[in-house]
Amino acid sequence: MRDDVVRVVESYLRAMESGDLNDVPLHPDVEWEGPLGHSIKGATMLRATLSVLASIVTRVTIIRHIVEHEWCATLFELSTTQGAVSIFDSFQVVDGQIRSIRVFLDRYPSPGLASGERLS
Repeated sequence: MRDDVVRVVESYLRAMESGDLNDVPLHPDVEWEGPLGHSIKGATMLRATLSVLASIVTRVTIIRHIVEHEWCATLFELSTTQGAVSIFDSFQVVDGQIRSIRVFLDRYPSPGLASGERLS
C-alpha cells in the first residue's frame, strides 16, 4: 500500500513540474486546502487552479515522504520563476486517487534543505 500511495503523490508532484495536470489521479470531489485557509473542491476546478501555479514551476525536489495507511505527508522544495519555497503537503489517497490535499508552506525556507543538509 505504501508504494501505491507514494506513486500517486509523486505523479501529482511530477505533473506540477511538467505543467501537465491532465493525468493526475484526482478524485472527482477532491478537496484542496491552501496555506491561507482558502479551499477548492472538485477535480476540474483544482486542475484549472493548479495549472496557473504549474506554469511558473521550474522544478520540484522531493525531500521525504511519511506514509501511514492512505495518508502521505510530503516535504518538497518547489522552485519557481519567482524563487523557491519549502512545502509540506498532506495527501489522502483512496483507491488510487487523491481525495484531499492540505498545503503548508514555509515562507522562510532553510538554505540547503533540498541538498539534504541536516538542520541544527
